[in-house]
Amino acid sequence: MSSLPTGIDDGRKFWQLGVNNAMARADLYVASELRQSLELHPDEFLVDRAKVGDETAFAELCQRHSGMATRMINRIVRNNEDTEDVLQEATLKAYLHLNGFDGRAKFSTWFTKISVNSALMFLRKKKSRPSQSLEDFTREEGGEYRHFSDGSPSPESIAVQSQLAARLNQAIRRLPPVLRDVTEIRQSGDFSIEEVAGIAGLTLATTKSRLLRARKMLSVGMIQVRRTEELGARATQSLR
Repeated sequence: MSSLPTGIDDGRKFWQLGVNNAMARADLYVASELRQSLELHPDEFLVDRAKVGDETAFAELCQRHSGMATRMINRIVRNNEDTEDVLQEATLKAYLHLNGFDGRAKFSTWFTKISVNSALMFLRKKKSRPSQSLEDFTREEGGEYRHFSDGSPSPESIAVQSQLAARLNQAIRRLPPVLRDVTEIRQSGDFSIEEVAGIAGLTLATTKSRLLRARKMLSVGMIQVRRTEELGARATQSLR
């Protein structure tokens, strides 16, 4: 509990403190009223306001759609702390590139796509993922690309699985961008084809076509990666 002022200077400080507190309460009230009024408006209105510098409108947009973005990011990075970091990065990117949003897609779709791309970029920077799935790209008739599904794999199978995951990552990086994007989305969070189509902003037919083309190219690409590894190993042995 604050003491009463004992002099002119103390009185001025006490008065100024009261004024500051009153102004702070007024600002909070105005902000609350403004937020409540913004909640009544559609995304299109908020986007227009945000484009002319209304940060409160942008904050409202992000609050509306951060739930979906967070779920998508978490399915990709699979870590709550990393999810928060990626969401902050995605929000910053959306803010910086807001004037490039042309309204042809919904803001929620645009923001979610930025979030997914940010999550995929995060994984690329990490360069390794312990839970890489090869199921979607295994060969139907055994061979090199077997999927190890037993609950307690041997050290040898773990090593082989790790090697195959590395080859798959290299093959994915060599895909054309239009095929790499849908493949990484599908691979990263075990998304359904319908979800991949929605995130990528493509029709279902186009998404299926691109995933099929990517699968065929990956089968060839992994063989090429393996041959490159073998040639490198032979060259190293010849130098010994």
